[in-house]
Amino acid sequence: MERGIADPKRLAVSGWSNGGYLTNCIITQTTRFKAAISGAGIIDAVMEWGSNDEPAYTMVFKKGFPWNSSEKYHKASPTYHLDKIRTPTLIHVGANDERCPPGHSRTLYRALKEYLNVPTELLVYPGEAHG
Repeated sequence: MERGIADPKRLAVSGWSNGGYLTNCIITQTTRFKAAISGAGIIDAVMEWGSNDEPAYTMVFKKGFPWNSSEKYHKASPTYHLDKIRTPTLIHVGANDERCPPGHSRTLYRALKEYLNVPTELLVYPGEAHG
């Protein structure tokens, strides 16, 4: 605010795919954002390894399978910190997304809406893939 770049009372965060994952990560760590948009975001690294269309991607970053790199998979999963989210969040994903399957978005939505009472909406685009 001092430099006139952004009003800290009106900050938002958003991203799609890896950006959605990073959005999911950051809203578990801070309440500085007044709104978030998570597009096709991953929340669980094991679920990502088991269900997306490129499991090697996860293995490259975690340096192994979930059963021999469990700490890395756990550390990379916002799932274990969802209870810290207070940021109102719009979640959207393609119903046929094989890169970041909709189960991640539905899980985030369930946690926020049904258990944490965080204002949230989920938009699932019928027939749409990752892009």
